[in-house]
Amino acid sequence: MTSGPSTGRTAVVDSHIHFWDTDLLDYPWLRGFAELDRPFGPDDLDVGDVDVEAMVFVQANPVWAQVDDETAWVQQLAIKDARIQGLVAGLPLDRGAAAVSPAVERLAAEPGVAGVRQLIQDEPAGFALQPDFVDAVRLVGTHGLVVDLCVRQRQLAEVTLLVERCPEVSFVLDHLGKPDIRGGGRTEWASRIAALARLDNVSCKLSGLTTEAGERTSDATTLGGYLRAGVEAFGPQRCMFGSDWPNAGLTISYPGWVAVVAESVPDLSSAEQDRIMRGTARAVYA
Repeated sequence: MTSGPSTGRTAVVDSHIHFWDTDLLDYPWLRGFAELDRPFGPDDLDVGDVDVEAMVFVQANPVWAQVDDETAWVQQLAIKDARIQGLVAGLPLDRGAAAVSPAVERLAAEPGVAGVRQLIQDEPAGFALQPDFVDAVRLVGTHGLVVDLCVRQRQLAEVTLLVERCPEVSFVLDHLGKPDIRGGGRTEWASRIAALARLDNVSCKLSGLTTEAGERTSDATTLGGYLRAGVEAFGPQRCMFGSDWPNAGLTISYPGWVAVVAESVPDLSSAEQDRIMRGTARAVYA
């Protein structure tokens, strides 16, 4: 990833952003979110006074038959918008290594593709530990691609076992493991996060918490507590800023989330804060 000259504004590398074109591709999940069920592209992004140096696009979960079309579409967006410098592509890992091998080889050779993801958050217990899934993850790692993990709090112990079984693979936990902020009980989540963080082949995105908080979104103290716990567990070297836009735009503005993340770790050095806001994403998705 490249960076431009300093502007004096808050600078970030956004490790988790989505775009989609509902006129071009089919995203069934969007039909449950009327405010999001329309095209969203870089021109719709209102970053305010934030200097977004680079962005990592993360697959937005179209139907599986269209994941290659999504990747190609985003690569075209990147030609027009130089901020899009990384891409996490959709890949059906549960189909096994043999089935996804051609796609993995192709993605590893594609410009800008840095990783892959299959959403796990709504899958049954044990999904990420199926032999086919584990074998496919290991294959992805041999090609130098990162594996993003999007799970809910209840699945953190399961993906900890997955990460243990694949020490050669670089993993990134999306949205701090989607803690159950509405239900409280931060102690259980923090314990599971700490166990996962003890494995040094996984990093963590400081993203997506306002969606999990619901009516508690405006409580920056609550959100900051989760963010600080994540940073304490993983350390600044393995934490990275992510916006989860446009999903998070339903509950907070882009500059608003940047401020929440930045203000959650005021005790860190400027170098450590910069690592979180820019450096980790560059290192992981390079």
